[in-house]
Amino acid sequence: MLFFSVNKGTSEIYQLSDGRCVIRKDKSSVPVRFRQITFDRQEMKSREYDRKFVDGASVNDLDIPCIQTIADAYLRGLSVERYLQQIGLAEYSPNGLRLRMAALLLFAKDVQRWHPRSQVRVLKISGMELKSGENYNVTSDEIVQGNIFQLIERSWEYLRPFLAYKTEFASDARFEQKYIYPEWACREGLINAIAHRDYGIQNGIDICRQFSTGMIGNDSDNY
Repeated sequence: MLFFSVNKGTSEIYQLSDGRCVIRKDKSSVPVRFRQITFDRQEMKSREYDRKFVDGASVNDLDIPCIQTIADAYLRGLSVERYLQQIGLAEYSPNGLRLRMAALLLFAKDVQRWHPRSQVRVLKISGMELKSGENYNVTSDEIVQGNIFQLIERSWEYLRPFLAYKTEFASDARFEQKYIYPEWACREGLINAIAHRDYGIQNGIDICRQFSTGMIGNDSDNY
């Protein structure tokens, strides 16, 4: 009798001699793509990152007035600590309230202390695509930093003026700005990039504005 033992591939991805990967389902070994395993594991790490407790973080590190405003809208009179518990961003322990990383990403007063790449990078480029090396075509490079709520507002304030491409004299004898793209669609794209990025990966969010036409968004995290 021969007995074969293979360690569970929790950190490594094992491949057969012909390059295939398989996973165990019930009593069968089922083929699976290498990329699918990689994606599933990265997704799991991302969820764990947001939910992990952060040592040394306290409520004083958060934007308390902002949280209190949201808490009052949720249930008037509810304390900040109780509200954070209610929405799963904190838990009480014998040593006091413990904050999850998600609480800091959303409400930290100094988010760079906890996540140095909580930022949106806005590049203005000459042409239709971002190039590198000798063909580097960036004419302006600005970085907006802050927690998630701050990123949404500050980034939009910075980007919104670039949506206007010309001013026209309207039928009501007033000058008005015409936009290449609908404001709501651009703002939704920005919010999606900030909300759905993988914060476990230390990359920021890049937005490129074409010098000649409009704006192209790109989340460099590949979330």
